[in-house]
Amino acid sequence: MYLSIFLIKRCKINCATKVTPSEKLVLETSCSSCNQSRSLSYKWTLMTTDGSSAPKLWPDYAMTSQTYPNLVLLPGALTGGKSFVFRVEAKEENGMS
Repeated sequence: MYLSIFLIKRCKINCATKVTPSEKLVLETSCSSCNQSRSLSYKWTLMTTDGSSAPKLWPDYAMTSQTYPNLVLLPGALTGGKSFVFRVEAKEENGMS
């Protein structure tokens, strides 16, 4: 049996069309299909849009764990002039995604 988990990812800090690399970046998730009893595990990944290697964020440039529902990056974590895609996956603690 599969359960649908609908995550909403939104920016809270440094949210212009282009991110300012010298400022902190905060992304949040919320689960619109979850109730209080549903326990989720998360995994954030970062990719570049041009296929080049993405910077290693954890543990040096992130204030939050890669498995935390929200992502907080320190100033200087991202390189200016590049495009990135942030991806977050969520699974129920019992293994369903």
